[in-house]
Amino acid sequence: MDFPAWARALGPDHAETVLHTLLGWIAQWGCLGAAATDLCVRPMRNYAEADWAAALGLDPDQTPAYQLWVRAERGTYLDTPVDAAPETP
Repeated sequence: MDFPAWARALGPDHAETVLHTLLGWIAQWGCLGAAATDLCVRPMRNYAEADWAAALGLDPDQTPAYQLWVRAERGTYLDTPVDAAPETP
């Protein structure tokens, strides 16, 4: 997708709103689709875009906008923040 051309067509007042709405819609349908096949999925937005872009082999002018993390196992551990303190016995 040519995002700069798309953003120019929508204008500065609408491009970000439309983009966030579209990404949210895609994420919700991805989560529903995963749940329908008994997978566990969570939308993630707390990552370093440049690091993931390099890992994915994206061009320097490209960046991942949203991630859905999918696991075959369900469980409450997915609700634990990554930086949470480990449980003490």
